[in-house]
Amino acid sequence: MKVAMLPLKKLFGAVVSVRNVFYDKGWVKEQGVSVPVVSVGNLTVGGTGKTPTLKYCVQTLLNKGVAVGVVSRGYKGHFKGVQRVHLQKLNGAFYYGDEPFMLASSFPGVPVYVGSDRVLAAQKLLEENPQIQVILADDAFQHRRLKRDLNIVVLDATVPQKDYELLPYGRAREPLTALNRADLLILNKVNLISKPQKRGRLLFLKEYLQRELPFVEGGYKIEKYEEIFSGEEVDLSQKEVVLVSGIGQPSSFKELVRKDGLQVEHHFAFPDHSEFEEKDLQDIISYCEQTERSYIVVTEKDAVKLRLRQTVKDSVLVKWVVAHLSLFFEKGQEILDEHLQSLV
Repeated sequence: MKVAMLPLKKLFGAVVSVRNVFYDKGWVKEQGVSVPVVSVGNLTVGGTGKTPTLKYCVQTLLNKGVAVGVVSRGYKGHFKGVQRVHLQKLNGAFYYGDEPFMLASSFPGVPVYVGSDRVLAAQKLLEENPQIQVILADDAFQHRRLKRDLNIVVLDATVPQKDYELLPYGRAREPLTALNRADLLILNKVNLISKPQKRGRLLFLKEYLQRELPFVEGGYKIEKYEEIFSGEEVDLSQKEVVLVSGIGQPSSFKELVRKDGLQVEHHFAFPDHSEFEEKDLQDIISYCEQTERSYIVVTEKDAVKLRLRQTVKDSVLVKWVVAHLSLFFEKGQEILDEHLQSLV
């Protein structure tokens, strides 16, 4: 199967290389807007931690009194054109996409706009919200048409070297040399690997850098568990739980829950950005009732969709619980903060 993918990998690599040359040579122009733009992106598909990183950047700027806005592609959303995310929208998590809806829910006062054209999204955001001082662009590292003032790339420390092969052979959207476009690299989930493994990852990545770039080292921790509807905090200490997720790296979620002291009895791992069909959820409920498991733990991203499903609403014997994660830094947090501070 891998051998059959080699021609596709070469074709994909050729297309990416030609596109990047056009931007590098200035034959295709980047388009800026009237305020600084921060891009938070990644090199590999799915699950690196770019959205929690973007949330950290939003909160840091808000704490400084900076008016911020967010633009997102709205992946898997069903909207047309460019739209602002409205939390009152019926089935909004499906309509706009789970990640932008989660961001808007986390920061109700921050305008979040979705659109495949990030330039148009940024322009409309500023047109309708002239007070905005900084725009954060979610998953925009490859969206080079939008000029940015700070390019942050988030890398997953748990990803093996082979995954940096280009799609569809591996998981990389671009060659590792593309990291040289970044201003700052964040190696995330370092708490889920050993120190020798971390040193190996850093040495491997630095081989592809043509200049000195700052590395920030971060990880996840679970702050609390909350009932999915009421928001009431739930104590799951030493409990046996079932996990349900539709994220890019479900193994990282499972390992994090285990490290927090919970016993994972089973993990129902769906594809990233899953819409969670009612039949699948009914099967999960049946499994929990048969095995006498009382708690299902989900991610914040998945919760915005699961709250809309009737099976979850009707669940009585089984409680659906959201694990709230936060980003912490083992090294270099001050570097990230200084870069953000320099924008205003």
